[in-house]
Amino acid sequence: MNIDITKMSSKGQSVIPKEMRKNFGIGEKFAIIDNGKQLILKRLKDMPRNFEEDKITFLDLYHKDHQ
Repeated sequence: MNIDITKMSSKGQSVIPKEMRKNFGIGEKFAIIDNGKQLILKRLKDMPRNFEEDKITFLDLYHKDHQ
């Protein structure tokens, strides 16, 4: 696991550090999950196939990842 620091611009943009980007392609799509304390980026291709159709909640995803 890599940890780094970034900040949000006045336009709401944030840069993913180069070392972390190298494993992802240009145009890669992510789900952004806000649980009230943290923002989590998950690659869409790693999400359940029915994610967008069923609107799976953060708790559903969290429990699947931590079983």
